[in-house]
Amino acid sequence: MKTINATNNQGGEGLDGEKVDPRIGLDFGVGVGDLSVSVVEGYAAMEEESNKENNNLKTARLWRDAALRSRKLRSNLRQLTLCSKDNQLVLPEDLSEVELLNLGNNSLQELPEGLGATLNNLRILVLRRNRFSVVPRVVFELSQLLELDMSHNALRSLSDGVGQLRGLKKLCISHNKIQNLPAQMGSLQFLEELDISFNDLHDLPTSFCSLGKLRTLDADHNKLNQFPPEILALSELEELDLSGNKFEAKTFPRIPDCSELLSQPRPDGLTEIICPKNVSERVNVALVYPPTPTVVSPCFK
Repeated sequence: MKTINATNNQGGEGLDGEKVDPRIGLDFGVGVGDLSVSVVEGYAAMEEESNKENNNLKTARLWRDAALRSRKLRSNLRQLTLCSKDNQLVLPEDLSEVELLNLGNNSLQELPEGLGATLNNLRILVLRRNRFSVVPRVVFELSQLLELDMSHNALRSLSDGVGQLRGLKKLCISHNKIQNLPAQMGSLQFLEELDISFNDLHDLPTSFCSLGKLRTLDADHNKLNQFPPEILALSELEELDLSGNKFEAKTFPRIPDCSELLSQPRPDGLTEIICPKNVSERVNVALVYPPTPTVVSPCFK
């Protein structure tokens, strides 16, 4: 029986005088049968390592291809972000191909007249963190607009012109000083997300009932003193936040056991109601409606 010297850097001879790779770990006194198994296992381990490297390479290529596709998708949406210099904002002459325009954080109080006529393909407009006291009229000329962000400004009202943005799907006007919303809000038939939080709203217009596609409504931290009944007509609503408002107890019939409140019809997507058990003269009520699963929670203490 031949044995292989594991310390032989030149390697040894295997069966039929074939050279054996010294990197394959073999002990002294290995038999012929053991040697064959060890050689096979050694090459199997090397092949497995090679397969792992190939798999890692394939994974890296997949990530690279995904990143390239994502970059390509982003590039397909032509974006433009502008920053003012010395309180001056210089706009390019040709804006016809821009689909996303970000003018946030510029201390703007107005937009140049005629701007709407040059933004024929605009889908998303970001005007957050400026100093607008009213929504610029040119905004209502953007008939293709899908998303509008005017949060963190100084708006005190929302113009009737908002009804012209009939294709709007997302509207954010949070962190302003808005005291009322126009009836024309009901014209936004395709609106899916609405954020009116951190304003001075006392109620919602009855036209809210027409927002049939609304899925998310953030109306927290306003001055609502009763639960807006218009919300009950929003059949597609999935997320509702009314926290930070001070509802009067009388607006919630028989709140101590919530039985009458829970018996009221509500949108199919609204699946959980949390209400207080011990009610003082004025209460701060948060209504939580996760989309799944359907659960009606007991009144908490």
